[in-house]
Amino acid sequence: MVSNGQVRVLWIVTALLLVLASAGALSNTDTSGTACASDTILFVLGVTNHNLANSDSYTISLAGDAAKWAVAAPSGFVLKPGQSNSVYIYVTPSLSAQPGMYSLDAIVNSGLSGKTTAGYSVVVDDCHAGALTAQAGTLNTCACAPGKYLVSLENTGRYSETFVIKLSGTGAQYATPSLSEVRLAPNEKKDFDVSVLTSCLTVGTFDLSVSAISKDSSAVTSAPLVLNSEACYDFDFVPDKNYLSFCENAQASIPINLQNRGTVGNSYELKVSGPSWASLESTSVQAAAGRPASANLILFPRLGTTGDFRINVEASSEKGAQKVSREIVANVLKCYATDVRISAEQDTVCSGTEKAYAVQVSNLGKYDGDFVLSASGADFVSLDKQAVKLKTGESAVVNLVASPRDVTSGGYVVKVSAEQAGITSASDELVLKIPSRDSCFGVRTTPAEQRVSVARGQGALIPIVVENLGREAAVYNLEVSGSGAAYAKLNPSTLTLGGSEAGTAYAYIALPADAPQQDYKLTFSARLQGGATYSSSTIDINVAEVKEPEAPKKPASQGAIQGERALPNFSAQTRAIKGFVSSLWTRAVSLTHGARPVSVQANSSSGVKLHFPKIQISKPSLQLSDKISGAAGAVGTLDARARNKANELAGPYTEAVKRPLRQARDWLRDLIRGRTYGYKNWQIGVVAVMVLAVLLAGVRSWPRRPAMPARIVQAKEQPKPAQPSQLASSQAQKKGTWQRFVDWLEEEDEDFLDGEKKPEDKN
Repeated sequence: MVSNGQVRVLWIVTALLLVLASAGALSNTDTSGTACASDTILFVLGVTNHNLANSDSYTISLAGDAAKWAVAAPSGFVLKPGQSNSVYIYVTPSLSAQPGMYSLDAIVNSGLSGKTTAGYSVVVDDCHAGALTAQAGTLNTCACAPGKYLVSLENTGRYSETFVIKLSGTGAQYATPSLSEVRLAPNEKKDFDVSVLTSCLTVGTFDLSVSAISKDSSAVTSAPLVLNSEACYDFDFVPDKNYLSFCENAQASIPINLQNRGTVGNSYELKVSGPSWASLESTSVQAAAGRPASANLILFPRLGTTGDFRINVEASSEKGAQKVSREIVANVLKCYATDVRISAEQDTVCSGTEKAYAVQVSNLGKYDGDFVLSASGADFVSLDKQAVKLKTGESAVVNLVASPRDVTSGGYVVKVSAEQAGITSASDELVLKIPSRDSCFGVRTTPAEQRVSVARGQGALIPIVVENLGREAAVYNLEVSGSGAAYAKLNPSTLTLGGSEAGTAYAYIALPADAPQQDYKLTFSARLQGGATYSSSTIDINVAEVKEPEAPKKPASQGAIQGERALPNFSAQTRAIKGFVSSLWTRAVSLTHGARPVSVQANSSSGVKLHFPKIQISKPSLQLSDKISGAAGAVGTLDARARNKANELAGPYTEAVKRPLRQARDWLRDLIRGRTYGYKNWQIGVVAVMVLAVLLAGVRSWPRRPAMPARIVQAKEQPKPAQPSQLASSQAQKKGTWQRFVDWLEEEDEDFLDGEKKPEDKN
């Protein structure tokens, strides 16, 4: 049997077990909330762990229509026995949320007792709204006349909104709102106008809708309108004639007929545009509804005015501001006529020059008259006559003179006019182009070589081409400058060149033995005399090493006789050329008997080997004809008296030949030394040696002055020579034309024409 005390203990234990077994409880303050789109609602959910024995973990999840706008914090936590925590649920409907009620469930998952749900209601209110109202929804207006609607916009929502005003419908093309965008606070109101203006030909009924669209939300409001366009001010006018032909210096009148087709009376303003001699008799007329009106167009061209002229007459109504225009062509006949013709339409004249152009003035009218001439468009042009008297059908020619001096380059339109005072006039134009001074007198310099190697104690000759790039003849001053200018000589110092003509100057460069630098620059300049036109070219000079010549292999008596200032080893070089040219000369003499390929290789005594390419001499191109051979034989048979007489007549020209032959000799020396002139040296050398040999042979046959005793320089370690007179006489007997030519190449200051030698320079 159980006692009462035992029963009491049992109840206590049972109650304790029930408490330990309970999971927890949820508590809510609010289960429903209302908000506008983009506003936020807050729900607070209380969670308590009623398990007095164990801690429990909880996670929060959301479900329902409003769950996409809601978030819970915290989303998970742990509670000790008897501990409580609050969960905050935030709900923010999006801007696109439509007004209405949405459900939201908060699900609490417990680790010990399972799932518990708390339900909520979310109400989205219509908080963004506006209202548009028009004072009059229908507008009756005249076509081509302005009208307007009075419209009011109110913000009926709970938030400030920015509204954009837009028009739509068939009448939107004729309407313009006075307000394009406005921001309104809640319950704020704004009035604005919608103006309409149709074209004058637009008649009918058009629908028009004005809308206000929020930029902050999806709120939209609109108001429908109706536009009635009526033909109230329609009119038209027609000239009595659209084309009229009449004589100059005569008055003509054309009636203008206007018809008011509108429903109200109106006044009209008339305007005319065109030649100055066209005017209106009246510039304003009035016409009742459906009635006509008229005005006259007066035409009175002055003498000398001829041709077709387009005249535009415009009428505009005072009411409705409608405009109508018509065109009239007036053909004015030529009773007086003058013609001016310049001989050229365009030309180019350089500054500093003068040019004349023929100007023909003709009287094409029916009456004689005096004509005044004038030229305009440029200060540098003038006419040689200022007036001419011409009969009907007669012409005269005057000169238009262009003399530009220090004129800015460019194009000038010169106009020559001939006017018969108060009656007729005519003109013609000439386009004159004044080019820059450089284009008229331009210059370009081009050296034969851009880089030259010169050994100390030697020289080099460089041809430089000077081109006149301009149109006019010009004189150019030539000069040299640069680090090598002290060692250069330039000839000539001036060149006179015609338009597009070229000339050649020569720069001779000779470096002394003590030239300090290894390279120099030489600038050649050509400048227009008295002007600023300028051109220059630079030549690089490289100092080459001097090679010592080898000792001659033959005795001095067998070589060419050298002077005290003879070129180093010059005989050795000339002997190699002599062998080649002699064979070439022999081949040329035998051309009448045919020609064969020739190949020559010559070795100088100094050991320098000169190779000459094979030369093919074609028989047809060089063969002498029988007539030329006969003529040569006839000349050879002339007696001594005839040849002496010819030599006597040619004697005065000897002095004129001396200088160019000396210059040719110096040039040939440089050629043999290895100077270059833009071509292969052997080609130039062959031609030059042949020409100079022939010239020397001819000049030697001219009368000579009594020969002076030759000065002979002994070679080192040679036996005592014979007397100068004896040596000169014996050599003269033995030497042929070629040997004398070689000796002449080696001479320095000897007068080779007269057989004289200049006095020795003792210094």
